[in-house]
Amino acid sequence: MRRIHKIPLIVILLLPPILMAGMAVLMIYIPLPAALPEAGSHDRNLPAAILTGILGLSWAIVLIMYLIHAFLAAGDALETEFTGMGLTGSNYLIFGRQYEGSIEGRQANAQFLPGRAMQNPLLDIHIEAKTDQRMAISTSKPMLDCDDCQKVEISAFKPGNIQVYAQDPTWAGNFLEDPVLAEMIKGLVDDADGSGLREVYLQPGRIWLHVRPSGQFSAEHLQSWMDQLLELAKAIEKTR
Repeated sequence: MRRIHKIPLIVILLLPPILMAGMAVLMIYIPLPAALPEAGSHDRNLPAAILTGILGLSWAIVLIMYLIHAFLAAGDALETEFTGMGLTGSNYLIFGRQYEGSIEGRQANAQFLPGRAMQNPLLDIHIEAKTDQRMAISTSKPMLDCDDCQKVEISAFKPGNIQVYAQDPTWAGNFLEDPVLAEMIKGLVDDADGSGLREVYLQPGRIWLHVRPSGQFSAEHLQSWMDQLLELAKAIEKTR
């Protein structure tokens, strides 16, 4: 996973204006020989204002270019991992990247958007699965799909820890009573390692993993999730 070295944004935002203000004060008030304009005069203020304006405009242009570069670079953070799986990358929503292709004979695609402000990055992974079932699983009530699904109590999951909603509660209950599959689901949605909040959605024709990766997220997490999604797809198809 590509690590991006970033200059602290606070330095870029605050240091140049402080330096420009300091230069302007020096130009206006620094003592000069008597033949030159006296400190604080209009003849001192005007050149200081012009120079500060030019420097301020230059700083704004550099700041915009830096932010664009930072977002583009952040969008490429998973390029090596996904292309290494045989997926082809392309631009997605200006600053993001999307990846499409086939893994182990299954259609796969993913979209990655870098974080902004106080929001974590967004990662969506879709793996082909031949099923007509609909299910949603998360550590809290999943909100992106299966709105009309019923809650299913799974004995392998501690009450309140992992929540399951399904269009066919009987099928979901039987499917997740398998301890191996229950552990796989835990690995996909339990954020005990702090790698990011995750939700799993089973939809007709595919499995969807929705992730908000944290600063602890690594290439090892991604590879583990992909392996688990592929195994889950195989298991789902055996229970159709």
